[in-house]
Amino acid sequence: MGIKYFSKQFKATKQGRIDTLLLDNKDCEDTNAPSIIANPKVDNKRLGLDFSVLLHQAIGVKASAEEFQILPKIPITKVDEMCTKFIDLARRANIELAVCTDGRHHPFKQSVNESRKKMSKDAQMKLNELYNKEDSPERTSEINKYIKKAVYVREDILHQALEVFNKNKVEVYGAITEADFQLAYWERTGFTHGTISVDSDIFALGSKFFVDALKVNTKLGNCIFIERQEVMKENAFTKESSKWTDDDLLAYGALMGCDWLPRLYNLKHDKIEEFMMKWIVAETDADRQRLLEWISNGRFWPKGGGDAGKGKGELASDFPKRFMQCINFMKYAPVIRVDNTSYSIGPLQDIPSSEQRSWKELIGFDPLDQIRTIDVEACYNMRIWARTGRPLKPLALPEDPIDATRTLPHNSIIDFDQRPISIMPTNVLLSWLYYHGLPMPKGASKAALVQKVKLALAHNQELDRERISLDEAVNRKSYISWETMSELKDIVCNHSADEILQLIRSDKIPCVNEEYITTVFGLGKNGIRERAWKRFVSGSLDMNTLKMATAKDGSGNPVHIIQIKCTPSMKSEVYDVCIVFTADGIYMPNKSKCGCPNGWLFCSHTLALFILIRLIQMKNSWTYHNLCTVMPLPIKSLQNLPIPAVMVFKSRTRRTTKAIGRQIAKEVPGYSAVDDNCKDTDEKDETTALQNDLEEGKDVKSINLCNLLDDHLAGSNDAMQIDGGDVAGVDTKVTAKITSDDIHKFNQDIVHPSPTTSRRCEKLLRHNRIQQMMDDGIISNNNALSYHLHHFEGDRKQQLAEFANSRNEVSLADHYDKEFMDGYFK
Repeated sequence: MGIKYFSKQFKATKQGRIDTLLLDNKDCEDTNAPSIIANPKVDNKRLGLDFSVLLHQAIGVKASAEEFQILPKIPITKVDEMCTKFIDLARRANIELAVCTDGRHHPFKQSVNESRKKMSKDAQMKLNELYNKEDSPERTSEINKYIKKAVYVREDILHQALEVFNKNKVEVYGAITEADFQLAYWERTGFTHGTISVDSDIFALGSKFFVDALKVNTKLGNCIFIERQEVMKENAFTKESSKWTDDDLLAYGALMGCDWLPRLYNLKHDKIEEFMMKWIVAETDADRQRLLEWISNGRFWPKGGGDAGKGKGELASDFPKRFMQCINFMKYAPVIRVDNTSYSIGPLQDIPSSEQRSWKELIGFDPLDQIRTIDVEACYNMRIWARTGRPLKPLALPEDPIDATRTLPHNSIIDFDQRPISIMPTNVLLSWLYYHGLPMPKGASKAALVQKVKLALAHNQELDRERISLDEAVNRKSYISWETMSELKDIVCNHSADEILQLIRSDKIPCVNEEYITTVFGLGKNGIRERAWKRFVSGSLDMNTLKMATAKDGSGNPVHIIQIKCTPSMKSEVYDVCIVFTADGIYMPNKSKCGCPNGWLFCSHTLALFILIRLIQMKNSWTYHNLCTVMPLPIKSLQNLPIPAVMVFKSRTRRTTKAIGRQIAKEVPGYSAVDDNCKDTDEKDETTALQNDLEEGKDVKSINLCNLLDDHLAGSNDAMQIDGGDVAGVDTKVTAKITSDDIHKFNQDIVHPSPTTSRRCEKLLRHNRIQQMMDDGIISNNNALSYHLHHFEGDRKQQLAEFANSRNEVSLADHYDKEFMDGYFK
């Protein structure tokens, strides 16, 4: 926390201007040289870093506070991020870091520590109450009010940060008590040039070069350089503060209020300034004692022993004693002293030889209490933590709920009964969905993630343990196909239509009937069932894309894959729908995926593929061509149909062209159906249907998809004709005056017309004439055409002989060389 208002006061001086660790070298002559250079004030210097300050910044943001609430506990993402950025900034500024972390608590800070602990505990209790209330904007607002207050630096968070620094080969040391004292000691002994912190205590303790308010997210490392000698020249604290000694500055800090001595209740700064004017001229200890009695006479401690804003507490009759103990503590606080290879615990400053009182008497408690047997060297080098006397304990991985011998990754197990989904940060929800086989794009909104988690919980979505066993980095994609399913290997694709039908009709694929659909899909969910049926009858499934594959799962077991492309509407993306079965024909939901945003929750596109499998199995004598005849045309086939320009710009009017388009559209149910609600371009309608099905429950009567298929086939003219049945009385399809087949035939005739007899004869005669001219030397025969004409000369003469026998049927163009033609035929 630091000494109250210290930072504000010295930032008001010219020393408090914003500076940077890096400089933008705009005057650099060499244009190829980097424009960013290290600031000379810190270049090639070793600076101490208060570890706890960095950690408090990392966990002080809302996202970290949200992660802190999650059960089981998870690492705090911001800790790794902040530490990494800090290390990177230091390296670019050519700074050598010496990081120091806090050790044991001491009696002087007991009231502050207890106050902070109580605030955190009270905030957590309030949060727990709020978590049990119904979700509402008011509850969210209240949670945001308390969630940051409940955070503190857990031991595992300290270990997490330590791992980052160790990995980057940055020195980290442990203090025996507070890091501030060890950092000040380092500067005194020359181990460091200065200190990076936001805690103004370090300035009062004697720091000569203090880097304050460092912003690690800025390009140049914005900060404030506080140089002690320059600050003290400017009367930054009182009118005569330039005359102060180091002990006078400590006295001022104690009066202002700090972690080790609270400020007297309602003590104004002008009174402190008057006290300091008398303090610096006091000659004896008795004079100073009288000043302390004068300043504290009739005054009270703040309520609770902490912030003076909480009200008036007990009478401050012991203020003179506590004041002097505080000053002595700031001078003689215990630190770890290093002399070559010798490690010991001693005071921050050497106690004068003239001092008659012991170290314990000076600071009011035994500094060696409970640490006499501690391994000081191990403590200093962070092999053990001074606060516990043992190594830092890392955060344990959560235990697998069905296998106690196995652990799972962080974020794969979350207790949503204890913590509401709404407080979870997006990165946690993304990881949870990933580990449950429901990957989402990294750019997905918080609302979409919350809704997807709720759906997954309602469906009792299980952990994808095979995915977890691969321990892959979370790399989600918006769309998938089996080629990108990293948990499947040795994939062998097969596009043979006959072999695909053979597989589907074999015992390797289960018999799909209504009972089976209910088993794998569940009861009810009629919204998705209805949408699946419309996918099937509206041309969403493209039979031309049906394929299969064999593969192996992560354990090496063989599996069968069936895939088809599904287009929900004219404007939608084309999704790859993949369903996977074991070698024994067992459906594998965690491996079966659709590329749509809801494809990991058994969407309508997947269910539509099961209906197609039902059709293939039920009509086991139908060929692939038969199936394509009965299935609706693919929904996007109309978009791929080229309309010849002659139909638009010549004999047809625009109105006629539109009429032709409408007639052709009748072939595509998914395009022409007025009441079709499947024309979604995103996940909105699908997600709404999923949500409605969950709210509706499973007690409703399920739509029987197999019965719908039977009725559909019974009314299909194509199906009746394939089966050889009587089509009388069957409603036939409306036949358009112009169909897509007419368009295709018309286009074919334009591009590749069938030559007439006259045209063929004309071509043969031309070739014969050209060859004759080459033989007579009229034109050169040094070309590829000459070889071609001579090579096919026999065939050409045979065809011309046939034309000569039926010359009366040959009518050549008037402009052709009739003299040559008549002569040839004579």
